[in-house]
Amino acid sequence: MGYRILRLIIQAASHVLRSNAKSMNKLSQRSEKHLSTCHKDLRLVVRDSLEIIDFSVLEGHRGARDQNEYFQKGLSKVRWPDSLHNEYPSEAIHLAPYPVLWPRGVKDPTEKMKRYARFYYLAGIVITVGHRLGIQVKFGGDWNRNHRFDDQTFDDLMHYELVKKPS
Repeated sequence: MGYRILRLIIQAASHVLRSNAKSMNKLSQRSEKHLSTCHKDLRLVVRDSLEIIDFSVLEGHRGARDQNEYFQKGLSKVRWPDSLHNEYPSEAIHLAPYPVLWPRGVKDPTEKMKRYARFYYLAGIVITVGHRLGIQVKFGGDWNRNHRFDDQTFDDLMHYELVKKPS
């Protein structure tokens, strides 16, 4: 089921990319500040994705205190300085569809699924935009990039990172 959902999302995103309509979406000052801490390739993918869908940039670069706190709380799998968020400029970013509607705590299963789906929809657009720009982006809902969501052990649906090119 996961593969089919991602395929539909990517097809929908590709259809939107073919349209010539310009968007009115604009990042907030806070989102701009977070984006400014990111690698130029991530900034390019974000700017082009914003023409298609509205979202917020929740985090770019992450310092030692925050990284180690996230690790302690189980929100990150690595300590400082081993996250791509710890690079400067950051090679990882957190994005959320705008308006941000978190699925956590939602009791109604249909509403909860809709809220999760918004994150996967955003991911389809971001990954497709990156692909069109020649920039490989990994999504925190598909760490191994096999287009399946049922084999993940750590979902970080806000997380995107640049795929390191072989040296």
